[in-house]
Amino acid sequence: MAHPEIFRSNLVLTPQLRSIGVPSGDNRSRLEEAGAQLLLTRTPLQLAPALIASGEVPRTTPYEGTNAGLYTLRNGVFEEDLMLDDLSIYAQVRGRGVVVFYGCSHAGIVNSVRHARTVCGRDGIAAVMGGLHLIAADRATIESTVAGLREQEVDRVFAGHCTGFAAQVALYRGFGERFAPLHTGLVVSW
Repeated sequence: MAHPEIFRSNLVLTPQLRSIGVPSGDNRSRLEEAGAQLLLTRTPLQLAPALIASGEVPRTTPYEGTNAGLYTLRNGVFEEDLMLDDLSIYAQVRGRGVVVFYGCSHAGIVNSVRHARTVCGRDGIAAVMGGLHLIAADRATIESTVAGLREQEVDRVFAGHCTGFAAQVALYRGFGERFAPLHTGLVVSW
């Protein structure tokens, strides 16, 4: 399952033009020839009884969902790449609420949490786990994100690779012991 735009060009222009998307050898036709059965959709998809793929996450906050420095090529013109193919997985944990799993959170973690509430029809967000894509964010964006997560009543935050040290410090200040950096070997249970 993936977003229909997964195979678009995904580029950075500095320090030099470079592709950072799906390698050209992994295009749709080649994958299908190799036996892959692709389900490309923009809408949420129930993967199992308590597991949902988010589909395209709406960008509703003014401080999230921009990806400065990432571009796509459309009709011969470089455009900012909004990474609309950025997906999350929502796991419904009985008696606890929803855990939002994400890779790099290009759509914004607060946007992803809001979408999880809409898609899952549950109030409680037990945790968010993954990279928060705040490594290059300014202080105002980081503080807005922490406030947004608190406003959404997220119980626990586990932040990884692309979160950045400044954002991890702000998350610790905002969530105290309910925040933890992701690391190899971490075990989380409910």
